[in-house]
Amino acid sequence: ASRGVAYQSDASAAADAICMFAMAFNAMVDKNYATEDLEELSEAAFSDLLAIFQSTSFEGLSGSVAFPKNGATYGAGDRIGTVAINQTVDRVSSQVGTFDGHTLEMTMDPGKSFLFPDGYTQANPPSGLFEKCDSGKVYDYSSNSCVGCSDTTIYVDCADACLCRAGYFQSGRFECGVTTGMVKKK
Repeated sequence: ASRGVAYQSDASAAADAICMFAMAFNAMVDKNYATEDLEELSEAAFSDLLAIFQSTSFEGLSGSVAFPKNGATYGAGDRIGTVAINQTVDRVSSQVGTFDGHTLEMTMDPGKSFLFPDGYTQANPPSGLFEKCDSGKVYDYSSNSCVGCSDTTIYVDCADACLCRAGYFQSGRFECGVTTGMVKKK
């Protein structure tokens, strides 16, 4: 708490929502809607408002505020941006990763993993919920199946993971890029 004000993790997103509604209100007034028309929206006014929301794009306090262009697709009402993934265990909430709405990739924070009851982890998920993978394969949560390592990775038994081969670096969730421009010490 700074200056007697308690930190609120959702305050920046709330401020961005207020800003978005204010911009939408101004856009509706610019479309010649009267203030009283906005109290109970007609079907046409509601469609106009949704189109305005869908086309919203600005840099807010919580980051970029934008939505997918096609408002009719699955997830079209979901904000594009990075979202923190938190898990609460024993009444303690902590961030374990992030989800990037631009790339649709989830990234676990270093040293973090989802925890399940009875000591199960993301590397060793409960077999009743997830398929147990044979040695040399890892569970891909996006496809709900066991997959082998790519050409740029190698399975490491003690980590129960596909890690980048020598000469490669992690460049994405399941991708390893070629190491270039190595600097040699003299």
